[in-house]
Amino acid sequence: MRRLFAPALAAALASGCATMVPYGIEPSASIAAAKSEYAHIQQGKLDAAIAACTRSMRNWPNYYGHYALRGRAYYEKRMVDRAVADFSQAIEMQPGIWDLHLDRGRAYARQGSFDEASAEFDRSLALKDSAMGRAERAQLSELRNRHQQAISDSDKAIELDSSVDLAYGVRGAAYVGLKRYREALRDLDRYLSKRPDDPDRAFLRGVAYYHLGERDKALSIADQAVEASSRLNAAFGGERRLALFDLDRRRSAVSEALAKAEKAEADGDWTAAFYSLADVWGKTLELSLDDRSAMAAVRTGMLRAYTSLKKKPELPEAAQTYLQDARSSSERSAAGGRSALASYDRLLAMAPWFAEAYRERAAIRAQLKDFGRASEDLRVYAELSGDTAEARLAREKIRDWESKGKLGAAERSKARRKPAETGEDEEP
Repeated sequence: MRRLFAPALAAALASGCATMVPYGIEPSASIAAAKSEYAHIQQGKLDAAIAACTRSMRNWPNYYGHYALRGRAYYEKRMVDRAVADFSQAIEMQPGIWDLHLDRGRAYARQGSFDEASAEFDRSLALKDSAMGRAERAQLSELRNRHQQAISDSDKAIELDSSVDLAYGVRGAAYVGLKRYREALRDLDRYLSKRPDDPDRAFLRGVAYYHLGERDKALSIADQAVEASSRLNAAFGGERRLALFDLDRRRSAVSEALAKAEKAEADGDWTAAFYSLADVWGKTLELSLDDRSAMAAVRTGMLRAYTSLKKKPELPEAAQTYLQDARSSSERSAAGGRSALASYDRLLAMAPWFAEAYRERAAIRAQLKDFGRASEDLRVYAELSGDTAEARLAREKIRDWESKGKLGAAERSKARRKPAETGEDEEP
């Protein structure tokens, strides 16, 4: 559920108050530019919004509103480090604005800084007990498996404003966590009727159907999930589809595999360690922070074991098809490069240990001027390639990009992280 904080601001933009400039901004003759900046954000013209805000800062350097609106535009572009910085500057210049704290909390959550996000939601609610603030805090509680807290805040959000869809989605997820599946379905059905493109909560509806014995409805959702994810397809394709929704069994399998791999690694049996983790990779979940931690441990251990294998595994047949598609697409236009990226994504979701795919995907990302993510791919490639000439060349390329200023501070930090910390977003 790594994407759950992503639609939050979009939902706010689509709400009934979207015609009003947020953050207590009152456009006047001196700051009327804020209206234009916010209009760009509403229209999805984020680069134009950022440019307009930056120009306004030169004219009115002490006015918080332009920092706030640029922070919002950065958030929508998923440039969360810059969003946090701008929201923080705006708060320092103009303390006490509830929705500034709310949106900084959302940015922190998307960044993965959950303690900071929690503190921001609390500050926002102390300033104003808003339905969106309650719903966002509920979502964070649910991510931490605090189901009852999530339900309590969702209840209050709905009491304050029954049109806040997020509250129903979060409460439905919490009911699934408590195995109260009938109640979960009522909320998830209402949420998905308004936001049908949310695959994470559609998946949770499948969990509820599965446990209530509604096999056909569960199978329909399982079909969509395995079709969308090569990782899940490898683990749950065909007759195994319904096992996708047995969360307890999946978590137990992951826990057992981690314990087995830890023992094998201690014994120096890298083959057993690798295959214990590779076999369970498709069963990992992302529904909670605990699930994500286990998923990261599986990926880290799998890649670490891979580098010590004397005989490397063969690429699965389906992954070979993705590799062929990616290589043929990358030989065409820029559009072909983007198509190739999609194929590499599916390949690496299934086989995250395949080093060459990281190197090849990095080359395409660099061609598309996405040097930050290209550097992440090269770093993983270098880790998997060990002490080889190719690995040294990859590290030199990252340093070259840094020296030429092609990587920002946040991207330089990401480029030095461990492999498990830079995986692609995945389905549950």
